[in-house]
Amino acid sequence: MHRMLVRSGLILCLIASAAGLRSRGSSEVDVGQPTPYRQKLGNQQDMQYFGQLSLGKQSMKGIFDTGSFELLVFTRECKGCGTARAYEVGKYPTFKPGSSHQVHAYGSGQCEANDGFEEVQIGGMTAKQQPFWFADDCTMPLLEEASFNAIIGIGPPGQPAFTAREALDELKETEKSYRRRHQAVPPSLKQQIAEEKKTLKVARGKKALLESFGTTTFSVCLGRQPDSPGFLIWNDKTRKGQPHVMQIPVAGKITWGVTLKDWSFGGSTAACADGCGAVVDSGTSLFAVPTPIYNAIWTHFSSGRYQLDCSDLRGFPDLVMTVGGKTLRFPPYTYVGELYGQMNKEAEGFLSMNRLGHRSKACHLLLIDLGPTRDTGLGPMLILGMPFFREYYTTFDLGSGRDDRSIFVSTANEDCDPEAVGDVSTVVDRLASSLRFKPRSVNVSQVRVPEWLKPGNGVRF
Repeated sequence: MHRMLVRSGLILCLIASAAGLRSRGSSEVDVGQPTPYRQKLGNQQDMQYFGQLSLGKQSMKGIFDTGSFELLVFTRECKGCGTARAYEVGKYPTFKPGSSHQVHAYGSGQCEANDGFEEVQIGGMTAKQQPFWFADDCTMPLLEEASFNAIIGIGPPGQPAFTAREALDELKETEKSYRRRHQAVPPSLKQQIAEEKKTLKVARGKKALLESFGTTTFSVCLGRQPDSPGFLIWNDKTRKGQPHVMQIPVAGKITWGVTLKDWSFGGSTAACADGCGAVVDSGTSLFAVPTPIYNAIWTHFSSGRYQLDCSDLRGFPDLVMTVGGKTLRFPPYTYVGELYGQMNKEAEGFLSMNRLGHRSKACHLLLIDLGPTRDTGLGPMLILGMPFFREYYTTFDLGSGRDDRSIFVSTANEDCDPEAVGDVSTVVDRLASSLRFKPRSVNVSQVRVPEWLKPGNGVRF
């Protein structure tokens, strides 16, 4: 049974005993004392952001994805990989082959990949013999004109093993139920259990890149101006306790998941009155909500209470939500604007081309429809994608372990630095410029959707 070790998440996604696989503690790392490194991220139509990395002395571009967990690269011989093809397997002696094969599933498609070990360099950081996956066959239309050659999962370390352990426990419970009824265990179930055991052993033998680099904190900020760059700050300070910094506890056990309440517009709650669970995901292009919430938002804006003219978004209210007990505010351009381009088949059904309003320039909701509600234990699952990082300088902190993780947010200034102002509401007022009310144009062919949209990727929050 081929399966993806889920994140990302969302999606997102990003995910031995096999002879030749090294133990978890044997990966050679040369990082010294972690020092901050501000990495500039290129921008592909505001839907994909990518940074430089070196894999086995081969330079390439990668998407840094807080919603997935493993390093996946696309080989030069990869079928269906379009412009993402880059990595030459075994070109340098730094490469060591593994012995495992998996299908990695994302919201935008899936890839068949083999495992290996390679030297990875980003800035001044080096991880020798870093576990990774190299894809040689993909069904992912997004790759036809991709701006990247790799997906670098920077979700909390340990997710692949955690997910495999849960899946194995579920299969064993099914096996026990057969035995309790004195029924024969189906051969297919026995095979699934055997394969899941192997998957778990493989996952336990692989360090995440964050672990190899010795990175316990990092920040993400995306430029607010269209086509402006983003930044990933490795080994950043949390700025905990400073008056302009809001600390949000991480509620997810294996994701950067947080609690969310009162998704509201103009003082009217449209969703999450009783609470939701949300994944803060740098790899998803837009905010994403389940169908019932999407429909509620559509109904809210179709009620006639707003001037629905997309030439000027001043008629739309800010989106306000309570995340981890902190009130966060997002201007209209983060959820409404213009959709254009040819939608690929993987995105069909997740984006609606229906327009709000009847004026000459009506709007689209810039929201991904996740489909049926998926429960996180805290309520329906939502994804806080790239618009989150355009408004807030966001620092991820692994803390001392799974129950001690936090996300720190500060209002971002125009240079993608944290705003050093105590009163966040004052900052929001000062930033009420024409940019906040200018609709953003979204090329639907470039949209990255969450990993959890792929059938079979269950919710493990």
